[in-house]
Amino acid sequence: MSKFMKALEKMGLVELDGASRPADDDRGLPDADEIDAILQSTGVAASPAPAPAPAPVEAVAVPAGTELDLAQVYARAGVPTSPFPAEKLLKLLEGLRAMDPHTRKVAVQAMDAADETWTIDDPVMDAQRKTDALRRAKEGVNQRLVALSEQAEAQVAAEDAYQNQASETIRQQIRELEDQLQAEIQQVAERKANLRQELRGAQDEASHQILRIDQEIERLHEVMRSFGAPAASPPPSTGG
Repeated sequence: MSKFMKALEKMGLVELDGASRPADDDRGLPDADEIDAILQSTGVAASPAPAPAPAPVEAVAVPAGTELDLAQVYARAGVPTSPFPAEKLLKLLEGLRAMDPHTRKVAVQAMDAADETWTIDDPVMDAQRKTDALRRAKEGVNQRLVALSEQAEAQVAAEDAYQNQASETIRQQIRELEDQLQAEIQQVAERKANLRQELRGAQDEASHQILRIDQEIERLHEVMRSFGAPAASPPPSTGG
């Protein structure tokens, strides 16, 4: 008969027939070895692993994209090592899940009574300490989130101020360029008007001179019409 079955029979949780029951069965509480057999059968280690030395309590900041390390949280919060951690009791209760709640409680109390290395207060106190540590860790994460939110909001406000300033500066430059463009357009228009005016003046002067020439030619033709053409055209004057 296994130590596991023997321990459960001692606690009155199972009934073995006479052939299976040892002759020296005292029907007392299970001893430490039998408790270890029960724990091993439910996947719970017989003895807890030592925890790292506690560190000063501080807010836990969880980097983005990483899993929360509970052992680190407990160490930062200064949670001491428990003779019987709460997680160990949870695994034991899970292994006894087929039993009703009252029977599970009786079984755990029987294990507590049989093993002087721990009491039921140990996992209860461990659970309380770890719950407090997790609450403080949660507050630390929330505080970090609030700080990040405030930083982000301040940065957004700074970016808005920069955008407004840059927009106003560029708009001012655009207004100045538009004024410069209008001034250039005005100057070009004035130069074009002056050119047109000068051209009209030159055209008027040329028309006046052409008219004067035509009139003089017509007046000179009167001489030729009256007396006929000369016998021989005199050579053109050289101006000398």
